[in-house]
Amino acid sequence: MWAILSDLDCYGYLRVRGRDCHMSEIDVCEFLAAVLSAYPEARLFYSAGHRAHPFLQAAFDEAIARFVNGDSFEVIFYPEWQPMYGPNEFPPHEVSFINRPLLVMSMRGGEIRTVRPKGIDRDIRISRPGNLNLNNMKADIEGKRVVDKILRMHRKVVAKDVHVIDLKTGDRVDTDYSRDWYGPDMARRCREEDDLFVGVSVRPDLDRLWGQEPASF
Repeated sequence: MWAILSDLDCYGYLRVRGRDCHMSEIDVCEFLAAVLSAYPEARLFYSAGHRAHPFLQAAFDEAIARFVNGDSFEVIFYPEWQPMYGPNEFPPHEVSFINRPLLVMSMRGGEIRTVRPKGIDRDIRISRPGNLNLNNMKADIEGKRVVDKILRMHRKVVAKDVHVIDLKTGDRVDTDYSRDWYGPDMARRCREEDDLFVGVSVRPDLDRLWGQEPASF
């Protein structure tokens, strides 16, 4: 149905699409459950980071835990696929992953950092986005339909509009659009938790210390 080729075979023919997004554990659980409901033959894998078994199948909870910890997992849509390995000429790795599927969805979690910008006397927390990436062969029409559908599903559960908050006064000074997407539970957290934002703009020369608070959901 969908070709499985080596990296050399697909050079110049691979379409890569992606989004950076602020998603909590609840957000990614709901989105991943929807993807697996739409494609029940799909399975979850992750890179184990060691030589004997570099690519392993994961349970749902294990994939979510990796996302929460800032790691990644991949959704493979080929029902019978299993990873294959061959000799690797580049040490220190002893094997090379030689049959990576070319229709794949990958998700990596972000993190929340605590910083104290110059000009205010308290800590604030900033969500660093994770990402959603999807690959398919440019000539693979069926694979493109899968990618398009998943991106539409994702678009229904994320937003970009934000309130701009003056970090000194706490006043709302503007509305804008974030560079990155965010999910509904992350939006709730930013509204309910003190000093948690999906982005900041720090310009001491303009006396600008602004945070971005989700405006949707």
